[in-house]
Amino acid sequence: MSKNLSKGTTFLMVTDTAMVFKEGKVYAFGPVVRELEVFHELFGAIEWIGFNRPDLLNDPVMQPVPDYVKCVLLKRSGGDTFLKKIGVLLQTPVMTWEILKRLRGKRVIHTRAPSSPAFIAAVLSFFFQEKIWWHKYAGNWGEEEPPFFYGLQRWWLSKAVWSKVTINGRWPGQPAHCLSFENPCLDEDERQEGIKALNKKCYEGALKVCFVGHLSEAKGADMLLEALIQYKGTRIESLHLIGNGPLRQQWQQKMESMPFEVHLHGYLDRVQVGQIMAQCHLIILPSKSEGFPKVIAEGANYGCIPVVSDISSIGQYIRHGENGFLLSPKRLEQGKLAEDLEHILKIRNLKPIALEAHSMATAFTFRHYHDKIKQEILIPAGMSTR
Repeated sequence: MSKNLSKGTTFLMVTDTAMVFKEGKVYAFGPVVRELEVFHELFGAIEWIGFNRPDLLNDPVMQPVPDYVKCVLLKRSGGDTFLKKIGVLLQTPVMTWEILKRLRGKRVIHTRAPSSPAFIAAVLSFFFQEKIWWHKYAGNWGEEEPPFFYGLQRWWLSKAVWSKVTINGRWPGQPAHCLSFENPCLDEDERQEGIKALNKKCYEGALKVCFVGHLSEAKGADMLLEALIQYKGTRIESLHLIGNGPLRQQWQQKMESMPFEVHLHGYLDRVQVGQIMAQCHLIILPSKSEGFPKVIAEGANYGCIPVVSDISSIGQYIRHGENGFLLSPKRLEQGKLAEDLEHILKIRNLKPIALEAHSMATAFTFRHYHDKIKQEILIPAGMSTR
């Protein structure tokens, strides 16, 4: 018999998402907070496990968590150094106990990997197969040589046939219980705002360009800097860099020598990012490693044509020359980004490509996400929904 989801159904999320107490409320990483409305529609009550991050107290990316969500803040663990890795092992019994306590009475459990809490919960799922388990793997499922802990989690999830696993993209040999899902980032109001912004833009003259992300080598900020130093064309009117990171100082030293305006915005909140995207024509992301960055869909929604690395599942959504442009990882390694940008910027009328990019972004709406959760996770598990 199917079990109807009602206000009495408590949905448990197990993550390493950043959380912090501020003025009597819990604030958490904004992109995940936005998904809570979808979960509230489907389940009602929500309990959410995350990591306490007081270092992000005043970061604009942290947004207030709705009152219908009960938050559990774990001590942060993990990192690149040996001592930090040992810290994960020492913290594992505590995390395991906290997760075990909260499994009681929960019908649906959702985890977000790769992360330590998610992996612990995924292992525990073997012993509680009567529950509905939905694991999200946010890394690159098709990565040939992932970091050890990422690879371990991916292997375990590929064997967890008693659960559902959602991943970025579609891959050869993908197990039947592993479902291809898009990361939601757009509501219906933003879709309308996006098409209005797109229709106002002219793509035949000077262009405004943006980069959104960590100013680091992993995100290709070094290659973008070098390419724009080499670029000899005149079509770029301005560049907007949204984000901070170790390469910010290099940008500050070089930006004044560029023949166009460069704006270093640092981290901005979502509304401010949308306002800049609404002005720009291209979003350039020459990343070395990704799952599927939400900013590709967000930029496309506002008429920013994606110029992005052909890695992970990105090429499954971006069709070169049709709804964006794919950058070959090999050519990026060879320092050919400037040549590729010059070729792209020679195309006079880019608006048809922008329109196709906006259409692609439909798959990344919260409504689409809501419907996929119902149809591919809950109903197959024997649960009817409101």
